[in-house]
Amino acid sequence: MNKAVELAQSDISDIDAIHQLGEGWVAEETLAIAVFSALKYDNDFDKAIRCSVNHSGDSDSTGAVTGNILGAYLGYEAVPQKYKDNLELIDVILAIADDLYNDCQASETVCIFSNAFIYYRAAEHLFSKVFNVDLSMDLSMAGFRSSKRDTCRMSCSRSTLLI
Repeated sequence: MNKAVELAQSDISDIDAIHQLGEGWVAEETLAIAVFSALKYDNDFDKAIRCSVNHSGDSDSTGAVTGNILGAYLGYEAVPQKYKDNLELIDVILAIADDLYNDCQASETVCIFSNAFIYYRAAEHLFSKVFNVDLSMDLSMAGFRSSKRDTCRMSCSRSTLLI
């Protein structure tokens, strides 16, 4: 992490800095590349994403982590529209993000199960639509109750969930 911060403050080229940090195949390298990119271009989401993915390593992971960091830091509105256009399940993602952001008490144990139910339903929809896989199961056995689901909220950034 110290190296990522140091390189972000230097005049070294992006690719040379990333080569010093690794290829992103292991978690600490992925995080270092993402932190470098996010710090180097802390007010330009697009440049930070391009920086984080233009290398020969695990660029999808480094790009995803960079997007999460800057999405949380800059907020939803700073994410360029081109990243939001044609995003699969955007209505579900935004609804979940808004519910999580608005007034959740993280101490509510039921929140974990309620959010898992929502994520399960989104995954079920995605898998059935894209992969033609049926994930149906009896959710009553898993302890999900719609009345509890509707009352739960959890503090979270909308842009982090989006990315």
